[in-house]
Amino acid sequence: MAKRKDIHFRIEEKLLARFESALHYESLNKTDVLTHAIQQFCIKVECEKMNDVKRQYNVSNHLQTRIDTHTYFEEKRVNVDEVVIEHLQLQGEEKILEVGCANGKFLSLLQNNGHKVQLTGFDQSKTMISEAAITNNTIEWKLGDASKLPFEANCYDWVIARHMLYHMKDVERTIQGFHKVIRPGGPF
Repeated sequence: MAKRKDIHFRIEEKLLARFESALHYESLNKTDVLTHAIQQFCIKVECEKMNDVKRQYNVSNHLQTRIDTHTYFEEKRVNVDEVVIEHLQLQGEEKILEVGCANGKFLSLLQNNGHKVQLTGFDQSKTMISEAAITNNTIEWKLGDASKLPFEANCYDWVIARHMLYHMKDVERTIQGFHKVIRPGGPF
């Protein structure tokens, strides 16, 4: 954790140094310089976050820590899995691909609730896929990049992608890939 904080402090120091040096130019006002500096900082943080995704999920307890934090601090207790299942109104016969399945908890829940047909979990974290396979070996687990789905066109009835699009560099391309693997008229 200390190393991570150190990186953020160095980024902040560089940002402040750029801000101070930019103020010395006569044609720039503080608002313009600060706005530009914040935009550049946000772009840099987003790029670092994108490169950091694999590291975030290479140990399963990182995900559990995030889940526990949300559970502890949320004001209204909601079982998101139950809400999603209720919203989907599944019949139990749909072929489902979950992109960003992490440890496979949601697909296992579907199966435990009586889902009888093909369930496929897809994630970029080898650790998460391994954990999912150990927990439930009757579901198909695949490792890969969500922006390059290795599935045939029109092979799933549903694509579920929860809590993962913000990790994607090109969200539009990723969603286009989802639409490619969903049968015509199938929901996403």
